[in-house]
Amino acid sequence: MTKDSAIAKAGTLQPGRDELFRRLDDILDFAIKNIQQIDMRHNLWNESIGPSISFADKVITETSLLALLAKRAADKHQYPDQKIFQLCKLLDPQVRGNQSKRLLMHNPQAAVVFGIGHAALNAAGIENALFDHFIMQAFSSGEVFNTERLPYRKMDVIWLNNLLRPDNAIGFETTLPDGILNSRAHPIYMNTADIYSVTHALMYVTDFGRYRVPDTVDHAYINAVIDAATAHHLLSDNLDIVGELIMSAVLMGNTDSLSTGMAWELLTAMWDKFGFLPCPTFVAADFQSLSGSDATAYAFRHLYHTMYVGGILCCLLLNEAPAVERKKKLVSTNRTALASKLKECAVHAAAFAEMNVEDELEDYDPANADPLPDDEVLQFLIEKIAKHFVQNGSSKYLLAVIKQHPEWQGPAMLNILIDSMLVHAAQEYDMNLLSEMLNLVAVAGLPVTLTAEKSADFLANQQLPEGAIGAWFVEEANLTSENAAVISGEFAKCLYRFGMYLNAVDTD
Repeated sequence: MTKDSAIAKAGTLQPGRDELFRRLDDILDFAIKNIQQIDMRHNLWNESIGPSISFADKVITETSLLALLAKRAADKHQYPDQKIFQLCKLLDPQVRGNQSKRLLMHNPQAAVVFGIGHAALNAAGIENALFDHFIMQAFSSGEVFNTERLPYRKMDVIWLNNLLRPDNAIGFETTLPDGILNSRAHPIYMNTADIYSVTHALMYVTDFGRYRVPDTVDHAYINAVIDAATAHHLLSDNLDIVGELIMSAVLMGNTDSLSTGMAWELLTAMWDKFGFLPCPTFVAADFQSLSGSDATAYAFRHLYHTMYVGGILCCLLLNEAPAVERKKKLVSTNRTALASKLKECAVHAAAFAEMNVEDELEDYDPANADPLPDDEVLQFLIEKIAKHFVQNGSSKYLLAVIKQHPEWQGPAMLNILIDSMLVHAAQEYDMNLLSEMLNLVAVAGLPVTLTAEKSADFLANQQLPEGAIGAWFVEEANLTSENAAVISGEFAKCLYRFGMYLNAVDTD
């Protein structure tokens, strides 16, 4: 009755060593060139991001992280590290200058910013005893911990402490329970900052792939969240977050996920096309209006982070995260309970619309219906992508990549494309698109993903006490309009159909 839900092994993420080092070399060249020529006194870098910490300090810190992880990869594979050393020599005066030393004496919490650079320089064999004294004093005194931080930012400080002071390592047990890795958050409701908190928490708790994700984390659920977020951002034009989500799959040991394989192919297709990784904040018109050092500074500021994400991703793939035993924990809702909720909501909405939803769907029998052919479903989805994502450059490249990989085509890929549009629809409050995708899952006989369950629940939660479905109807004029009954009636049929389908697949 439903189609095979097996993940296609063709999506396994397996780039070769030579390709990864070639891409990493390009990123190191990019970093060296720009750190050499960028005037960190330019007004683009003076923006404050914390007490006495500028955007320039942030750039130097992230460049240092790239160097640190590149050194790990080079050491593991006995790969020449001259470029890494060259980059570190450029970073040394930026990280350990007198201004940084004065700041550490005045504000020990700045060790979180400069500590990464210090660790990277130490790894490259460039030591500085006085700077080491200031950094270690900040950590050993405990002052570096004495400020309010989000849970994943606390993990950042713990990770850095353990990196710099392995004999005084701190566990993550006190921060994990309150963090997003132990929540039941889902991309249907998550904003971009929430997604970044997942990706960063995984980086810190694993030391960028050196250790397994702790068993206290529900691996199956987090993998489902990463898959859903990756599906969403395949069409978002945000390669920065796409790269970080691929990293998360690597750190989770979930590189055989088809959505991750599709994301890698999309990322590298656009990387190869442009010669760099476009950043969502880069505006061509703004860049073209500048010249000289202003243009150079603008280009670096709005490209560096996505480029570094690409480089760090290559490092993680080269360093190979420890194998993860799959955790068989429940990732879905109680489908029987959800189906009952959807049907109850549908009946209430149908009463508001003065219709009988069971009569409307009397010909629908999910247990015996013939599912739509995969090629018809794919063509329908391609048309929807063209309609809803015409402004997004990544959609064009994604569709091209799909054409190049016929081995992907099947229920797993269709689920990914549907999940992408479900999350988009919820985020944009496009209830028509959301209900259309839920209907498609049911009539196409596709596996029910966690995202589809969350989306159906989301739609049901839009019901008002009167029975109408949709935020538009909080306005009295809209609630009493003729459209209120028509719209709510269509949503009622969607919810009832999906509830019937859930009951069928739950016993299939």
